[in-house]
Amino acid sequence: MRYLKTILLLLIIAGCSEEQQESVDEADLIQADTMDFYEPDQHIVQEEPIEEQEDNSIEIRFDGMTVITEYIDMYWEGKSHKDKRFCTVGTLAEFDLHPGDWMFDKAFRVKEDHFTDVKLYHSIAVELSIDSDRIIEVPFCVLSKLGVHLSEWREVQLPDDTLRFMADEEYETRPFEYDLNAFKEALPESCGDGWAEEFAHVQDLSELEIEEFTSEYFFKIVATNTITGETIERIIGFFTPTHC
Repeated sequence: MRYLKTILLLLIIAGCSEEQQESVDEADLIQADTMDFYEPDQHIVQEEPIEEQEDNSIEIRFDGMTVITEYIDMYWEGKSHKDKRFCTVGTLAEFDLHPGDWMFDKAFRVKEDHFTDVKLYHSIAVELSIDSDRIIEVPFCVLSKLGVHLSEWREVQLPDDTLRFMADEEYETRPFEYDLNAFKEALPESCGDGWAEEFAHVQDLSELEIEEFTSEYFFKIVATNTITGETIERIIGFFTPTHC
């Protein structure tokens, strides 16, 4: 059901025009409170123009490791239209996917030759969501104020020696605990006043169809530096698009 929900959502927002996708305002960036899992990073976006790469790949520069990925239609704060390089001084890099594109099955590699025993792990962030019966642009809302739950890491079983963003079908996360009052308090903060008015008449949680929604996908790269002997971890996160 969780993955069907994601597919239906992408179909709803697939009608976004290219012009909308190329001119994303900073205020429209999707945010998710997952920092109970990781320490927040300060990132530095490359300022000088980046020459077009023939293979259209994207370079993610962590402190101590560089990851080269196949092209993924995604953006990040401060990104210009032609940016193909993202730099961070931390261990976590997060990206917002454009509607209609996905990172699954996209190949990537570690650029430096001195890393061996590279392994890939996957985790998800889950939030609660609800649909609206009103005729609005996106009749779907993530109830972010009710919390974010994270699954445990699972090692990705790759079919060959190529690193790819892959994931299992099902993950277990701890159940959400909330009551009707918590739901009604979360609605205006998470979704807006119109949503609060729509569900003001609800007297019991059983009247609602609240579902779990995978709001972010995490991939952890674990590798050994043969120069220092150190095993390091670097994490890439992809936010699921929820609007144009």
